[in-house]
Amino acid sequence: MPTPAQWTNVFNPAYSYYVYYCYANLYTLNKLRESKGMTTIKFRPHAGEAGDIDHLAATFLTAHNIAHGINLRKSPVLQYLYYLAQIGLAMSPLSNNSLFLDYHRNPFPMFFSRGLNVSLSTDDPLQIHLTKEPLVEEYSIAASTHWIGHHYYKRGPEGNDIHKTNVPHIRVEFRYMIDKALYLLIKALLYTALSLRLSPARFKRVLTGILGQPTHSVHERYMRGTETRLLSLYWKGLRSLIYHYSKMLNDTGNLYTSGREL
Repeated sequence: MPTPAQWTNVFNPAYSYYVYYCYANLYTLNKLRESKGMTTIKFRPHAGEAGDIDHLAATFLTAHNIAHGINLRKSPVLQYLYYLAQIGLAMSPLSNNSLFLDYHRNPFPMFFSRGLNVSLSTDDPLQIHLTKEPLVEEYSIAASTHWIGHHYYKRGPEGNDIHKTNVPHIRVEFRYMIDKALYLLIKALLYTALSLRLSPARFKRVLTGILGQPTHSVHERYMRGTETRLLSLYWKGLRSLIYHYSKMLNDTGNLYTSGREL
């Protein structure tokens, strides 16, 4: 098989060819970024909306998660593999309805009830959606079709319809209690740091010392798919918290220079 630089065929390469070289180049780039303490770039291609089923086999081997994936309904084996690896499916039923699959036939609720790692997403919002909030539009229409229950907007177990979500109330209640406790802990740390006049760098070290220092591994998702995504969300939340803490310092006049850090 020729490399991209040697490709002289008048026809385009196969989808799996594109996917492999995108994955290989991102792998090299991410190793460099990891060595410099930088964030990594996830590979999230479109796959499984149209085309052959082998597209989904290629992305199973290479992608962190994918957009669409509706053709998994045609392959129970691949569907089960995606479930085991918890590879994310960012699904856009409104887009599918306009182009490939009627809304009422979309496999999103089936995938959700079977435990696949699915979420609602947008696709071509200027073309498909009719409002200025395309993601809200996706969720609103999904709720109106009762995919996630009538009280989806309520927090904790009150918003959970076990017959729609397939998630036990005790699990939702546990997550809600943990999230609430974590929020109160971070809020207390935030105001304590402000009162002690900690710099943002010092505050970040305190947070990672209390909450833990996440680790990254390219193939970690095959062993701990859900936990790896939670770590990614943790890093995003931590960066956002440090940013807002810095703004609070500026607003209160607590500006720091090197040498003044506690």
